[in-house]
Amino acid sequence: MVAAADVSAEDVVVTAGSSAAFVLAFLTAFDAGDRVATAVPGYPPYRHTLSALGVKVVPMPVDAATGYQPTVDHIAAAAERAGPLAGVIVASPSNPTGTVLPREVLADIAAYCAERRIRLISDEIYHGITFGDKEGRFANGGARGGNDGDATCVLGVDPSRSAIAVSSYSKYHCMTGWRLGWLLARDPTLRAAVERLQQSLSAPVTLHAPVGRRPPHAHGALLRPDVRAGLDAHVARYSANARSLTAALDAAGCTPLVPPGGAFYVYAGVGRLLEASGEPDSGALCGRLLADTGVAVTPGDDFDADRGGGYVRLSVCGSREDVDDAAARIAKWAAQVDGVRRRSP
Repeated sequence: MVAAADVSAEDVVVTAGSSAAFVLAFLTAFDAGDRVATAVPGYPPYRHTLSALGVKVVPMPVDAATGYQPTVDHIAAAAERAGPLAGVIVASPSNPTGTVLPREVLADIAAYCAERRIRLISDEIYHGITFGDKEGRFANGGARGGNDGDATCVLGVDPSRSAIAVSSYSKYHCMTGWRLGWLLARDPTLRAAVERLQQSLSAPVTLHAPVGRRPPHAHGALLRPDVRAGLDAHVARYSANARSLTAALDAAGCTPLVPPGGAFYVYAGVGRLLEASGEPDSGALCGRLLADTGVAVTPGDDFDADRGGGYVRLSVCGSREDVDDAAARIAKWAAQVDGVRRRSP
């Protein structure tokens, strides 16, 4: 169960997908020339959209040591390096890594941002898709898993009530293409600005809640039990697929490799495969892998411009049969290219 946060109907702005929500949030929260920090590897449209609006993107390089998630130390280092920050973007579970921010780490980040009047924006589009058991052992590879493997809504840990949460129906609810998202903002001044901009972009939507009730914000909380059970069955499949693919990549020598705590991706270092295959970077390796095995894999360059050439992202949202087959093909191919390397003079 995703940690709930009290949200009123007035706090919700319905948008044309999460992409529109991010544009609205960025337009209202930041001015041209502001500095906004975001983790790398990370979802490319954050930096593309911010840059298009004249906002300076400050990268926070993260790695396996923190489960590919930022900490207060990363934010402080970014501010020291680039100058005072106007905003920070976090994503949990993350794309491309699928890792989850532990609740206590997100709370620390929210408190740090509140104290320094830094606007915190949380991408929560993969909420509802988490894999941790009661001990959180699979989430982020054990000790790095947080909140028993679940993802926490930023509104539940934000002391300033100024953080923004963004999500949509496309992932957990399997409604990709419907372009139905939302933005949660409890700051009335910011929300008023968002609503004024929204009127120019699409027809405004007003939500009405029963008088006196403030329903908890939790993905799927208001679904019928049978509907939620069907959606959670997809999550169980993603988790099983992630385990299968992670095991195959580990056997192939991919490292560092942090098992995902949610979403439906695996992010893997491919330095050993680059050495064995003779390919110069992950883009070339992905082309070779597609030609040799028929398995399509995404190079890491777009998620991390500096280090992504040594990484790939793989999706696990297919059928069990397809993902197991892809894992077997990758493992067989890796063994073959490694054998060729060992036999070479």
